[in-house]
Amino acid sequence: MNYLDLLKKLSINSAHPGGINSTKRLVGKESISKESSVLEIGCGTGVSASFIYNRSQSHITVIDQDEEMLLSAKARFELKNQPIVAIHASVESMPFRDETFDFVFSESVLAFADKHAISECYRVLNKGGRFIIHEMILTDQITDEELIQLQRFYRFKQFNQKNDWFNILQQSGFTHIEEESIAETQNSGSEFQLTDEIDEATWDILEQHEQLVTKFRSKMNSAIWRCQKE
Repeated sequence: MNYLDLLKKLSINSAHPGGINSTKRLVGKESISKESSVLEIGCGTGVSASFIYNRSQSHITVIDQDEEMLLSAKARFELKNQPIVAIHASVESMPFRDETFDFVFSESVLAFADKHAISECYRVLNKGGRFIIHEMILTDQITDEELIQLQRFYRFKQFNQKNDWFNILQQSGFTHIEEESIAETQNSGSEFQLTDEIDEATWDILEQHEQLVTKFRSKMNSAIWRCQKE
């Protein structure tokens, strides 16, 4: 079992920092209408997409490379009678034509993908479209050993400081980039649903996660970037 298995095992609704409250902040400043075409990458169990639909009734598509998560999202959409299209796909190679969406949303997904993923998001975004992301950031230097420890446990492909994320966004084609820092106190909120039936292996992974969060709390935070395609 690994951390991603833990998220599935405990039916995590909002694993990203801040949970659904950060999603509300992410979406709240955007002008999404019924006519808007929206893509969420790494949708998980579909909580964010469901919230966006309730708010806007827009045309929403979601992708996730984990089939179990995608099934949970589809079940949520069907239960709520929401016409959201759910597709099994990776953000690193998306099955969409160039310039398909008005908005692309990502919450704590890009750290698990390679740098090309942001170029893919740029590709599928319409001109004038908005790319809104919320990602973990390093706020202090860590040792190579500490970085390996985090990568091994969380399966990160990249774990960047603010400047690194900004540079990757620029290199991917974005020229209009706005950054919002988030106070550390707002970064709690992953929704773990704990029961007495959790097995020992699950408790072990959960304990490792809590130990890492405590160890690196002063060196990690998160930030939001709002980008527009010219």
